[in-house]
Amino acid sequence: MHAFALFSAFLVAIASAAPVEKRETYHGVSLYVHQLNTFTGVVYQGPASAEIAKLTKLGGEAMFKLSFDKGVAVNVDINSVECQAYKDTDGVEPIGGPITAEQPVVYSAPEEPVVIRSILCYVK
Repeated sequence: MHAFALFSAFLVAIASAAPVEKRETYHGVSLYVHQLNTFTGVVYQGPASAEIAKLTKLGGEAMFKLSFDKGVAVNVDINSVECQAYKDTDGVEPIGGPITAEQPVVYSAPEEPVVIRSILCYVK
């Protein structure tokens, strides 16, 4: 039994020496995706969350306007954030200029939406 006790103590020592995984704090904002249902003519505003400094890939949503949900920001001052929309999932081909909490971007008329595949938000 003595060997078993030493082996158990060895396993406990190894387990306690393992590095503890450090959790990062989330920083992000909520955006409104403005879409037009062409069948009903109803404008839909759907939320889309975007983490700061990480390219957020969208499902290729056809939209005509992108704006901030001014009440929703996590661990960041919403007034210091800009977001840029892109035509592609890699964030290479920008669409329009950056948006801010005070300045949404209208990309087109509701009847002629554009497809946005990714968004990058950052602190300006």
